Amino acid sequence: RSQSVVSNMAAATSDSIGAAIGVAGRRGPKRVFVERDYSRGTAVRFEMKFPRELEGRVDEQAFLDVICRINAICDEAEHIGCASCLEGTLAWLTLFTIHMCTRTNYEKCLDTIADYVRQKNVTLFNPRGLTMVDPMERGLRVIEVVIEDSS
Repeated sequence: RSQSVVSNMAAATSDSIGAAIGVAGRRGPKRVFVERDYSRGTAVRFEMKFPRELEGRVDEQAFLDVICRINAICDEAEHIGCASCLEGTLAWLTLFTIHMCTRTNYEKCLDTIADYVRQKNVTLFNPRGLTMVDPMERGLRVIEVVIEDSS
């Protein structure tokens, strides 16, 4: 019985993987990734490089401006100042129960990035057949740009 459960789970997993890849014979949309930039340490920053795959689809400077703004918001999220020290002290004093009532500055900055990416998708990327994925959906490891199939 346990062997049939395992084989059923394996079949379900392979079906879901097949669904994620797409129907047999059809290719999904192309994806381009902007990698993290570790040249300044482990702080969240993304490379300021324009992917070749986006040439002719979006203006290079407009794309780099979006990456620059995302990097600026990430810098703000990781800034250590009086407010973040107070936030940490209050969290410690309340045994971190304060986080059930309020959002941290870091979480607010992640929301700002998500809102900014949504706005840029509507105004810049979607009209050109592109979609930028919120970096948080990829664990802040990469920025993914999906190129919709034009055929």
